[in-house]
Amino acid sequence: MTSVWVGYKKTTWNEDDKSKPFDQVCDGDFFGAKLVERIHPVPLRDSEPCVTSGLGMWHDKIFHFKPEGEPSSGGDEIQSEFFVDFKDFPNAMNDLFNIAPLFARYLQITEIRAVKADTIPLSPAKDRDVVGIHFTWLHDFPNVMTAVELVKAALTKYNYRVHWGKYFGRLEKGYLNKIYGAELDILEKQVLPSLLPEGADPLTNKFLNCFTWRLIYDRHTKGYEQDCKWNSWHEADYEKNLGGTDLDIITNNMNSTI
Repeated sequence: MTSVWVGYKKTTWNEDDKSKPFDQVCDGDFFGAKLVERIHPVPLRDSEPCVTSGLGMWHDKIFHFKPEGEPSSGGDEIQSEFFVDFKDFPNAMNDLFNIAPLFARYLQITEIRAVKADTIPLSPAKDRDVVGIHFTWLHDFPNVMTAVELVKAALTKYNYRVHWGKYFGRLEKGYLNKIYGAELDILEKQVLPSLLPEGADPLTNKFLNCFTWRLIYDRHTKGYEQDCKWNSWHEADYEKNLGGTDLDIITNNMNSTI
């Protein structure tokens, strides 16, 4: 572990506190971790874009990186994040540690964050307190694709949910129905009809694209009937590297490179 980010809600303070240096308003020790003014989550990277320790408004302190600065590794990365139930987190992390040698060389940093339950459909924290396990990968797509499949395989028994804005490969039909089925049913039956007048081409609707369309319909036995393609190098690379590949073969291939 290289760093811990801790935030506290402070509802009252003295006006003088606003001008005090960070080491006068923050605890100097957190279970052995020493207070610093700022640190980059990825070791050895410049901390200039990072938010500083100290008193401030929540919207100035809630994130790692200042909005006007370059986030993470300046874009030279691939990110993934998977969420498991809070109570399952220790076992899930142990399982990931056991397979970490298979993908550690492609990883820049892993971050852990707790998220309170909400009631938002398709949310990673829908109806349960969760812990997000985030991966900042090297910009090495063929190997990261393989690594992500291994991570997903390790976390499947914990009913992981994905961060929709980060890379997660593909979700198989059975898993989509198991984890998201009821929420996707609502989306399909209640939301889509309002977006699609009769006879409209769904692929020209600004609220829909091939990704969302396949997410909704590929989970059905028949699947999506139209010839909907992502038309991206991502999908082509996925098929080239992993299409129809057994997970045991992937694991053996990665073992041979350690």
